[in-house]
Amino acid sequence: MNSRCNEVEESLIEFVEGKLPDILKAEILEHIQSCAKCDRIVREFSLIWQDASVRVRRGPSVSFWPNLVEKIQTDEKPRQLWEQIIVGFKRSLQPAAVSLFLLVGALLGYRLGYVPEDTGKLISGEEYFVEYLEEFQDFPLGSAGDFYLTYSTTEQGEIP
Repeated sequence: MNSRCNEVEESLIEFVEGKLPDILKAEILEHIQSCAKCDRIVREFSLIWQDASVRVRRGPSVSFWPNLVEKIQTDEKPRQLWEQIIVGFKRSLQPAAVSLFLLVGALLGYRLGYVPEDTGKLISGEEYFVEYLEEFQDFPLGSAGDFYLTYSTTEQGEIP
């Protein structure tokens, strides 16, 4: 690719739009006639540029305006008092529901993080797990929790 090819690529838009000075336009035309690659680039770009510049303007569908007017009239219809009360009540319950959700989450998190109090006696790790994990005895047989409980409380080397 020579410097003429670079010049054609750099001024491609202006060339296609016809905004180049006559001298530069003539030089590019001369180069295009001798360079098949630049000729192809200019022809393809011209087609794309023309397609992009032609815009089809379409109006809204026939049912657009009647439907819009109907929706506006429906939305502007005044609400009855009980409808306004219900809407206000729903809006006021949203923060309360979020607060309740956060409170329940905090309590569950606290409960899951509960560790039995230290009674002062020394117990082995195995005894600690047995005592701590007694609350989780309702795991279905064969589940991951059951596997963990079964093998964490057995002695090393002993297979249940």
